Amino acid sequence: MKELKEGTPEFTAKEQKMNKLALDFESFRKSTQREILKEESKIYHTVYMEVSDAVKKYSKYYGYTLVLRFNREDLNPEDPQGLIQGMNRQVVFHRNEDDMTESVLAHLNDKFAEGNGGAAAAPAAPAGRPTARLPK
Repeated sequence: MKELKEGTPEFTAKEQKMNKLALDFESFRKSTQREILKEESKIYHTVYMEVSDAVKKYSKYYGYTLVLRFNREDLNPEDPQGLIQGMNRQVVFHRNEDDMTESVLAHLNDKFAEGNGGAAAAPAAPAGRPTARLPK
């Protein structure tokens, strides 16, 4: 385009072609982004349903009647926004032995490893956490 003079028919033709290509690319980018978001949503849904199923199995097996989602991370006074969010948690106290997170993760990792020919191993549960495996 630099070698063409503005206002010439060649310049106008090239400019129109570039504008059409830019519009085509933007349309492609938007539709591809929509498709990626749809696929991402499907993956999130699948993972959520698998976690929910594992939590349900664990709860039934150990007789839990209520399971709450919570963040067990300690509050960090160096992070003002995180501190405020942490202080607004619904769960103020919990017993570590009631936290099923590691057991559910171990179950899901075992299930994933079985589906991938044993490629992934479940991490060991930290001390003080339940380590029981769910029945298959």
